[in-house]
Formats: sequence, structure tokens, C-alpha cells
Amino acid sequence: MVLVSLPEMDKDKPSPALGFIKAYIEQHGFTVKTIDGNQIGDIDSIHLTISQYEYKYLGISVFSYEQVDFALELGEEYENVIYGGSGVHKDWPHGDYIVGEGELALLEYLRGNKYYPGINGRAQVQIPDLAILPPPDYSDLNHSAYTSAVISGSRGCVRACTFCDVASIWPKYRFLGGERIAQHMHAVSTQTGFKSIGFSDSLVNGSMNIADLAAGVYILNIETNNGSLTQKVIKQ
Repeated sequence: MVLVSLPEMDKDKPSPALGFIKAYIEQHGFTVKTIDGNQIGDIDSIHLTISQYEYKYLGISVFSYEQVDFALELGEEYENVIYGGSGVHKDWPHGDYIVGEGELALLEYLRGNKYYPGINGRAQVQIPDLAILPPPDYSDLNHSAYTSAVISGSRGCVRACTFCDVASIWPKYRFLGGERIAQHMHAVSTQTGFKSIGFSDSLVNGSMNIADLAAGVYILNIETNNGSLTQKVIKQ
């Protein structure tokens, strides 16, 4: 499988979806080649990069609603294409698509099960325990193009703000323990060389045990985008 992200995202860190999906799907025996369309930029160059690989399915990660037109223009030239991401909606007009969390649904799709929840308009289900997810895998990407990488310590939010669509994507809030988050930070930092690790979480401190995280970070000697988090917690 080839999985491509799209332009118009942050330039200081790679698309989290590339790392999250690659890590989980390859853990189950499939090969995923990720293409960083955010760095490539224009659609013709993305097409050219895709053409360099042999694959059965092309996955297009649609991070936001602002990328929908670009995603559809890119995908219309391919047959075995599947879209996913928070920019994908239940009335998606082209190809196959996943609404909601992609890891479990995409794995079932690759196994030939297109009737799994979340696929092609079927009601989505959430991953019950985030601990089944491995650390993100950014090994395909050009690390020199970025200054940090992203992990996820939780999905969903404990709030219910009327202006936010997070609850429609992740109705139930789930989180990893502080020690597990520190392990993910260590794995990504070791792989990429980055000492700055960001979070994709909607709310970092929803239920996280900050003391556990700080202790884990201290042991693994990693800095975070929150500044000297370890030192602050230890002093308190």
C-alpha cells in the first residue's frame, strides 16, 4: 500500500496520520510506503512520486476540509483508492473511504472486509484501548525537513464545545498512561533524531498523569514541546 499526505499542513512537523497508520498496519504484516505530499507540494509531483512504487491500494490522508478538493483531484486518476482522515465525510463522492479512526478499519479493508464499521458510510466504532497502537513510524520521511515529530497521548476530549467537531470524530475520550506516552516519545525520538516531540491531542491534560509522564521523560532524557516539563513537575 502507498499512503500519501496532502499539502497545506504544518511545515515544522510531518503528518501524524502517515506515522500512525504505517506503524499499525505494518505491525500486522502489510507493507506501507508513505509519501509526504506536504513537502512535495504540487499535484503533478505527487503523481510522479506515486508512480515510482508498485502497490495494490493507494491511501489518501485528508487532514482537513480545506484539502477535500485537492484530495479528489489527486485520487480521480486511480482505481484502488481509499480516503481517510478528519476531512472525509459520510457522503464521500469517490472511491472507498473511512470515516473516523483509520487503523482498525483500514486493516480490515486490506484483509478484504469492506463491511467493517467506518468504511463507506457505515457507522464507525472507536478503538477501545489505545494501548494496542504502536509508536508512530516516520521512517519513510525526510527527517531533515522538519524540526519535530508528533505522537498521540489521547483521542477525543473531555469537553463538549459547540464550535468543535472533535466529538463527532471521537465521541469517547481515551488516553494512554504517562509511562506509555514517554515510551512513544522515546521510540520516535530514537528513530528520527528529534528532541522536540509534539502532541496531536485535542486536550493534553484531560486525564493524563503528568507526574508519570514527567518521570518517564526524565528517565528517557527527552525534551517536549511544552518546554522544561520534567523540571517543572519535579520542582512541584
